[in-house]
Amino acid sequence: TKSDNIIIFGPDGNHEVEEIKILDNKIKQGYDQVIINRFGKESINLDAGIIDGFGNKMFTKLANLFFKGNLADTLNESRVITRAAFNELKFDAMQLDSTYQMSIRGLKKKQKMIEMVGNEGRRIGGERKMKRIQTGSRLFKRLIIEIFHNP
Repeated sequence: TKSDNIIIFGPDGNHEVEEIKILDNKIKQGYDQVIINRFGKESINLDAGIIDGFGNKMFTKLANLFFKGNLADTLNESRVITRAAFNELKFDAMQLDSTYQMSIRGLKKKQKMIEMVGNEGRRIGGERKMKRIQTGSRLFKRLIIEIFHNP
């Protein structure tokens, strides 16, 4: 694609289609990344249970701590990023740590990032394939890589 912006939208069918317009409108206001926050005060999250929600918040807090951020959802795939910002990240994560890398490297590069409150419904795209132990291990590995990675 030659678009100036790249919209990433989860394949499980549990995000609201209206988010695409919200993401598109907000990125036009000069942001590098716009992320839908599934854990906002007004958010409804029907997909992440107690364990997954805890893990998401823990990895987000670690990213904020190490990279001086103020994000609430570093793992959500419902987001838009400008092509220039994406290229600046030297993105190379192709697994379940990909959006974590985008968030962390965006923080490291001081990209202009904002979160918009959104919801996450029940998945309609089949059974969950994410395995908690393997995914948690991959995210910890990504965190360590990013702590020592100097782009």
